Amino acid sequence: MKSTEEIEFSVVIPLYNKEKEIIRALESVFSQIKQPYEVIVVDDGSTDAGLQLVKQKFDSKVKLLVQQNSGVSVARNNGIHKAYCPYICLLDADDEWLPDYLLEIARLITHFPTASFYSTNIFYRDENGKPIPSSIGVSSEYFGVIEDFPLTFSKGYGLISSSSACIRKEIFDSGIIFPEGEKRGEDLYYWLRMGMIGSLAFSVKPYVRVNLNAQNRSISLNGILHYHFRWFYENKRLISNHKLFKSTESFIQKNAVIQAYGLKLAGDNDSVNMLIKLLYKNKDYTFLFLIPALLLPEFLLQFIMKFRRSIRNIAG
Repeated sequence: MKSTEEIEFSVVIPLYNKEKEIIRALESVFSQIKQPYEVIVVDDGSTDAGLQLVKQKFDSKVKLLVQQNSGVSVARNNGIHKAYCPYICLLDADDEWLPDYLLEIARLITHFPTASFYSTNIFYRDENGKPIPSSIGVSSEYFGVIEDFPLTFSKGYGLISSSSACIRKEIFDSGIIFPEGEKRGEDLYYWLRMGMIGSLAFSVKPYVRVNLNAQNRSISLNGILHYHFRWFYENKRLISNHKLFKSTESFIQKNAVIQAYGLKLAGDNDSVNMLIKLLYKNKDYTFLFLIPALLLPEFLLQFIMKFRRSIRNIAG
């Protein structure tokens, strides 16, 4: 068994028009108690000064990859492909790690070396800088392996994010990559796929800060169906014999309800209708729980969204 000192990490950070946040993100990486072996920043055709700021302050410390604007999944895939280490930690350019993050991930790896992916808890910082704890489906002292990832994930999405995840390079190299060309749900698809491959090793300590007031975080994507829904229904027969199929299906159904209400509040009726049609086409009667999203007044939708954990128990 390797010690925490022997475990080496590559860090991959996609960058697209985050000039106000990228330096903060990189500073959080270089402030780690356990330093990474390498840091790879993949610029996805930024049009602001973010790339120049990285060059000015961290040019000798980071490996810079520059690509034409192709989307975050392509950026992540390119960065991971170029990474040297067997463990790849992901960080979005607008988020940040607390100093213990990499050390905690290394501790998870030493205790649970056969897990497929790793994560610590996260917390949010709202538009006013106020910290908001995430919702998780495990105990307040949890440090262990989650065998049924979709079941636990459906109880609280704080289990993993694109800024808290550490993945095995060998699994990525086997062909499990982020879906390119997709703009919604690509992360959820990836975590569900990883959960079906193996277990998640998780620490409840919140060492990742997700900033909700970041630049470009609220880009309009009206009329685009989340990829994890399409993937599930397109591959339902192929994965129907998997031991986690039922819990994955339950996650998809519960998440569809949550997404429908959130999309409606964002004014994206087209995506709600697309989601309803997808479930109806596949004879998933969860679509009946999505219809109220189009009919209820906004104040009722806002009230319901305050109790998202309760909504997760409506369907499935």
